[in-house]
Formats: sequence, C-alpha cells, structure tokens
Amino acid sequence: MSARLIIGTLALAFLAPSGLLLGQDEEVKPSADPTEHLATLAEALKGRKTSDDDVRHEADTKAVEAIDHLNLDFKNYAEKDQKRVADEVERIFKIRTEEEENRLYIAAAAFMSDIGPLGEEPLKSAMKVKHLEKRLDVQVMLIESLGKHKNPKNVTLFIDLLKDGEVKLVVAAVKALAEYRDAEAKLRKEITEALIKQYANTNNLDAREKGKNPVWHDRLLALEVPMNDALSALTLQNFQNAADWEKWFNDNRNKKW
Repeated sequence: MSARLIIGTLALAFLAPSGLLLGQDEEVKPSADPTEHLATLAEALKGRKTSDDDVRHEADTKAVEAIDHLNLDFKNYAEKDQKRVADEVERIFKIRTEEEENRLYIAAAAFMSDIGPLGEEPLKSAMKVKHLEKRLDVQVMLIESLGKHKNPKNVTLFIDLLKDGEVKLVVAAVKALAEYRDAEAKLRKEITEALIKQYANTNNLDAREKGKNPVWHDRLLALEVPMNDALSALTLQNFQNAADWEKWFNDNRNKKW
C-alpha cells in the first residue's frame, strides 16, 4: 500500500462521525453500566437510617455523589437502564428526612431536570408529596427544574403558581416561565400577559398602600428583578417597572413578535 493511500485512509478514519467506525453503518451502542453507582446510592440511603447527625450527613454526601455520577453517565446508558436509574432516583422523594436536611431532594430534582422526558413526571409528582409541600427550598427547586423541560403543557401550572401566597414559589414560577423564551409567539404572548398581569397587580396593591404595607412592598421587591428578566427574555424588550411593561404589551399584543 502506498504512503499516500495509507494517509488517505487514516484521514477518513479521523473524520468519521463520532460513534461510527469506518466500514460500519450503525452507531456504537451505549456501554455504560449504572449498577455500581446505583449500589452506592442504595447503600448510602440505607446508611442514613440513624439518629446520628454526622452519620446521616456523611451518607447524604455519598448519595448526592452517586446521583451526580448517574447524571453524568445517563446519556450513555441503555434505554432500559435509563428507566431503571430514573425510577431509583425518584424514590428519594418518598424518603422522609429531618426538616433541615434537603440535600437529597435538591440533588434528585437537579437530576430530573437534566435527563429529558423521563424526569418530567417525577418532578410533578414530587411537588405533591405531602412531606415536601412545606419545604420551600425543595419546592422552588422542583418548580425551576420542571421549567427547564420547557413543555408547553406545564405553562398553566406555572401561571397558576403566580397567584401563590408564598413569594418564593412565585419567583420560582417566574423563572420557570422565562425558560420558554424560544417558544412560538402565541405561547410567549400568553406567558407575557400572565406575568405582566401579576406584576401590575402587585405594583398597584403596593402603590395603594403607599409602600407602607410590608406584605405587598416586600413581595414587589422580591418580584421586580426576576419579572424584568423573564419579560426581557420573552419579548427582547427592556423595561424596569410594571407600568412600562403593561403599556408596551397593550401597544404590541396584536403585533408580530
């Protein structure tokens, strides 16, 4: 074989698409095996069943590390293993921990936000788990993680959350709705209208009380930045208060976005 032919063959091999071997028609199948990390996770969860705070903390650290490994390798698992891994991580939401121990739930929610469609239903189910309902940090993570799936079917859920009495959950819903910045214009208009309506309502209630009612004033302060950021992402406009957003939307609601 001539030197030129050898070089040409090597060049073709180098330029072959990732996952393909020269002369083959099919991609290399996923080869990663989650068994070891799942075993580590199971052992850690079993190890946290103790009244010893230090032991539980160490067990949670090992569990979170196992979840991170499963997340990193997830795309390389076979389809049946992906389902098995998602099911095992979802079980974490059903575990009862001490009230201040939320690391497992946070890690599980982050995992579900990254793995695609398999992570969506577990997040919605976790939002309804009784022992998680009052854990605001967990609920915030669940809402924001669900938003990263950008499923139009979840928009109504997020819009309903804008009316929640707990401002942290409202902020989480605002951030979730900002994830729809690349959605079709009709959906973005629907989201924008809902955000501005809630923004203007909060602003009007604060103005009525002349900023002296801490409930509405603090709520407005908490919402201003995330509302402005979300609305800017959805509309590519830049305003800094509810009144300006409301005027712009009324002037442009029927125009092409």
